[in-house]
Amino acid sequence: MEILIPFRIEDLLLKPEMAGRIKLSEDMQQTLASLVGYNGVARRLLKCSDNGVLHTTTPRIEEIVHVSVALTPFQWQGSKKKTTEVMIMGHPANTGVVLVKNDAIADANNSWPLAANGIVSFTIDNLQNLHLTFASGTEKAIIAYTR
Repeated sequence: MEILIPFRIEDLLLKPEMAGRIKLSEDMQQTLASLVGYNGVARRLLKCSDNGVLHTTTPRIEEIVHVSVALTPFQWQGSKKKTTEVMIMGHPANTGVVLVKNDAIADANNSWPLAANGIVSFTIDNLQNLHLTFASGTEKAIIAYTR
């Protein structure tokens, strides 16, 4: 493989600086592929701990929402907002359960039953994919979602 336009990896200090028409051997291509990630804009060097564990982080929380209902049974669906992760907690005062499901209406046969102080997390790309069903008018859920 020959690189016509060198790519910069800002975290990787290469001396001498790479310049035009660099030939990479197959083993070097594999090494570089395992060292960097691409975020759609630039290549980023992947970092790990001394024992080889890849450093990862949880995305920043966009908002925390408290959902409560007046009518039962009540089905709640999230609004159209892009997200990557969502965490749902059963309100500490709940005496029953809130049913939680992604991509479909939550019912007793397809959902995660969330009791008081219980927590469940999902990876979803849009908050509207989150569905909650409340069996009682006294139940509440606390939802935190990321950008």
